[in-house]
Amino acid sequence: MTKSNKTSEIRISHLRVGWALFKRDLIERLLSPVTYIGMTLVCLLSTFMVINYLDTLEKLSIIVSVDPSSATLFFAVIFMALYLGVTSSMAIAQEREHRTLEVLFCGPITYTVFVLSKFFRDVTVFFIFLIVLTGFLILESEIANLAIGPKSLQSIGLSFFLIWPTLAFCLLISSLAKRVRIAILIFVVVIFILGIIQIAHSFLFSMPPDKISLFLLYIRQVLAIVLDVLQWISHISYIAAATGDMPVSIPISLFWYVLVGVLYSFCLLFFAITIMRKRGIYG
Repeated sequence: MTKSNKTSEIRISHLRVGWALFKRDLIERLLSPVTYIGMTLVCLLSTFMVINYLDTLEKLSIIVSVDPSSATLFFAVIFMALYLGVTSSMAIAQEREHRTLEVLFCGPITYTVFVLSKFFRDVTVFFIFLIVLTGFLILESEIANLAIGPKSLQSIGLSFFLIWPTLAFCLLISSLAKRVRIAILIFVVVIFILGIIQIAHSFLFSMPPDKISLFLLYIRQVLAIVLDVLQWISHISYIAAATGDMPVSIPISLFWYVLVGVLYSFCLLFFAITIMRKRGIYG
């Protein structure tokens, strides 16, 4: 047998193991009631937000709304991204903490196959959620007489790709953490910091120019620069772009922004694989 044939057989073996690992994790996730509880809570929370949205329209005497379903979509995607972010940040750390990595890597598996199987499992779960969400939006439109606009349909398609940076970033966190609690803590802290930056930016830019001090004016400019950078490296910015709520304008078309997000995701996955390879199965 030639060397090239042996190499191709090894690659096929790795792919088979990766596919088996992907199916195992996906079936485990789909059989878990937590997944469906999470989807149900996401839909219920989104419904609550829509009720508030409709109350606001009534108070403002707005009869026609361009895309009323976008409010449901925005909160549903954000909540589901947070849920998957927590589970993704636990993925590798949980395997390491439970010592199952030692068993997995006794077989023909590589760090690349292992990380990618975790990543595409969560991508598949999110795709299933989008199918459920689309059905929920159709049902909601029939009950509440809220039309599903083209913007919502576009956002559903975009969110499938623009959630990839979130999943990849959380796997990177999981590859760094030795314990599940540490991984979740890092994820929460990052979300908190990004949220504070966005809230501070929105608050300062809402202040009238004649009532803002020079110090706060400098802070506002700094935050504007920070947000310009974060729109490329923050996973939250990509989700916001999918739901049409970017904090700052994108200097390129949305199609290229999606492409950048996908490439950025694989860069994060590359770092996660590199970290795992250097730290080994024992961390």
